[in-house]
Amino acid sequence: MWSRLSGSSPPEKAASPRDDVLAEERALLSEWWAPAQAAVVPSSPSDEDRAVLAEWVSVGSSAPDPPVTEVPDPDLAALSEWAAPVVSEIKDPDLALMSEWDTGAPPDTLARSLALAESAATAAPMVGRVVRSRAEGTFAVSGLALASGHLAFDGITFPHRLSGTPRPESVRLVVTGDGNVAPGGLVVMADSGFRPSDEGFTLVLAASGPGRFHAQGRYEVGLG
Repeated sequence: MWSRLSGSSPPEKAASPRDDVLAEERALLSEWWAPAQAAVVPSSPSDEDRAVLAEWVSVGSSAPDPPVTEVPDPDLAALSEWAAPVVSEIKDPDLALMSEWDTGAPPDTLARSLALAESAATAAPMVGRVVRSRAEGTFAVSGLALASGHLAFDGITFPHRLSGTPRPESVRLVVTGDGNVAPGGLVVMADSGFRPSDEGFTLVLAASGPGRFHAQGRYEVGLG
């Protein structure tokens, strides 16, 4: 067996890469380490502090509420300049005592004049009616006949309402154009229910033969 020689030292251990990494980590963490703080021992309170604490303890929550200051009643005389004036009830004026109405007339004359003025103010106004006794306009009647004698009807309305009812013979027709109309085939109806009124009248047109027939022109009506 081999034995260690006297006086020889053991070989040194080689540093590993892991030791270098640990050293860098320690250096990095040392920046964040807080230095040790000395322990502070609280000092005992002074006599003044003990007196203040004793005062607060003796008062506590049972301290009385502060006294309420009573507000005196306002002086109404001093507030008179801000107060609104009291308006008395206004009665209807006596027209007879007013200088504007006092014309020196006897009391009965003045009362009669006031009564007439009041009745004139409350009376309903009279509306005048415009008398319309004439009307005129145009007409056009047409139809399709299958045989001679077929009829076509047309209602004519006045441009305004007349003040009365015209007679059938008071309607004057002026024909400006016609076609396939029988002789005397354009007339104003005078039968009951179709006779002229204050709003218009009814025309009837008779065909001369089969086919279309028509008549046009103007009318004049009066309350003669």
